[in-house]
Amino acid sequence: MFEQRVNSDVLTVSTVNSQDQVTQKPLRDSVKQALKNYFCSTEWSGCE
Repeated sequence: MFEQRVNSDVLTVSTVNSQDQVTQKPLRDSVKQALKNYFCSTEWSGCE
């Protein structure tokens, strides 16, 4: 019974981690795009 409980905990942790990775990537991309738009709208010349 103890073994089964440990396995389910590991499964839960890996599921949470994979969901975090999926949600972090689009968020990071949108933040990079927002920063790029912000610097382009100011006097910075770092636009591509």
